[in-house]
Amino acid sequence: MSLKQFIENRRTNETNESVIPLNEVKFNEKKLEKVAELYGKIMGKQMKGRFYKLGAENFKRKSGSGRGIRTMNEGGEQLRFNWDKKLSKKGLYELTSIDYWRDSDRDFAKPYRRVELAQQDNVIQVLAKVVKALQVGQIAEAEEIIDDANMLFEARNTKDVAKWIQDNGMNPNYASPSKLDNLKKSAKKAGKLEALMIFLGEEETNEFEDKLENSKKQLKEVLYSDPETVFDDIEDLLTLIVAGNWNALLILGDPGIGKTYHIYEGPRSIGKLLGPEGDKWTYHPGMKASLKSFYKLIFMERDKCIIFDEADPLLKSAEIQLILKPLLDTKKERWAEHANGTQPATGKTHKELEDMAVFTDILIANGGIYNDDKTISQEDYNAKGSSTKIWYQMPGKFKFTGQMIFISNMSYDDVVKAGGSALLSRSIFIDVHLARKDVLKRIKTIGYNSVRKDPDLDTDDIDKILNAAGGSSSEELNGSEITYITPELKRQQSKGPSTRTLELGKALLKSGLPNWENLLALYS
Repeated sequence: MSLKQFIENRRTNETNESVIPLNEVKFNEKKLEKVAELYGKIMGKQMKGRFYKLGAENFKRKSGSGRGIRTMNEGGEQLRFNWDKKLSKKGLYELTSIDYWRDSDRDFAKPYRRVELAQQDNVIQVLAKVVKALQVGQIAEAEEIIDDANMLFEARNTKDVAKWIQDNGMNPNYASPSKLDNLKKSAKKAGKLEALMIFLGEEETNEFEDKLENSKKQLKEVLYSDPETVFDDIEDLLTLIVAGNWNALLILGDPGIGKTYHIYEGPRSIGKLLGPEGDKWTYHPGMKASLKSFYKLIFMERDKCIIFDEADPLLKSAEIQLILKPLLDTKKERWAEHANGTQPATGKTHKELEDMAVFTDILIANGGIYNDDKTISQEDYNAKGSSTKIWYQMPGKFKFTGQMIFISNMSYDDVVKAGGSALLSRSIFIDVHLARKDVLKRIKTIGYNSVRKDPDLDTDDIDKILNAAGGSSSEELNGSEITYITPELKRQQSKGPSTRTLELGKALLKSGLPNWENLLALYS
């Protein structure tokens, strides 16, 4: 081989990525993937590193539907190069737009900005301007190819739009926000729009995000749990509550799996820990209560550990939630307060409030009749005693020194949807189906099963993904204890591995990104 041939061969190898003629504007779908990678490599020089392909996806949004190639660079930025199949001519497509996600964007279904490309232009000629347009979106950055019509599509305000319409002789009826699409078409037809048009990102549905979200369903379908571990934790947490080391415990999960048994009858049940029901603890199965009756119940049992079994109605009641919030808190003193139909508590000292509570106990013990409108005074009671009918009101405020345990068939998400986030944040909570060890076992099972259908991955890759996402398969799955501590730690824990993490990890690992582990930890 001659030196000239050697140099030519090397030059060919070095530039092999560019053999696709980028001076063309139409490509078949197979070549489009390569084009997207090449564009990503060029644009990456001005951004946070070279872009690697995550895969093709269909998307749909208000401004239209299409198909694109999603890419990500080492800095966590994403670009999606889009084309419209409706514009296909003999199976050839041209790029119509580019979407951009910043490294801080966690919503994969809402890009930060979008640039639309004129059909007659060659993308390679304007890539530098595209980068600035996507990142900054300001006219001054690319004024020779970006018209001030872009101001319209940033949705500044109706006044700005109306002024632009007036200055450009357009139809004044298009000034309203609902008519922007009509204005765009009219402006384009009149030659008012230039090569690039910048848009703020808009909500969409796309296959990439859908795949990540749909993977969560597998967690419910794959049954691979360790009940003994979970139920041991329930009894450990019960011990913590009855010792007064925490004020509230929420036990969530499907019916018929033994949640109540381990509280009420199990080897370390509350009866074995505190003795017979009535003195130090009470049990209320399937309770439905008005705010008035619930307030009275917790007053009368204010120094006990109260168990509410089948507690779904209580956890769904917004009024009862308001009463519960201060009682489940970690403050040294917890006070329940309700002003409607109770004895006024305004201006009273804590000593006076506690005396009021004790006197109400005496009235109840002597057959008093609960009445929202009237009550007997201490003086009248001392003078007349049981010789007169005793009416009493509940104190408008009282000190609560007990604990509460809620057993519910609701899930964590159900409680959040019912407005119970504040209760969860004040409680230790355990979802029998979401114990961390069980989650990791099931994710690992799902991952191992999935590699049978994916020749590009093996079980070692699944272990790498779990480790990168903070779920060590060797440590987490082989005997380490599950710890349910504070709500803050639990919330941090909930950000750990999930089946969504697994799917994202697969895409990042396959992309070839050299720092895929760091990106997975960032986005999981």
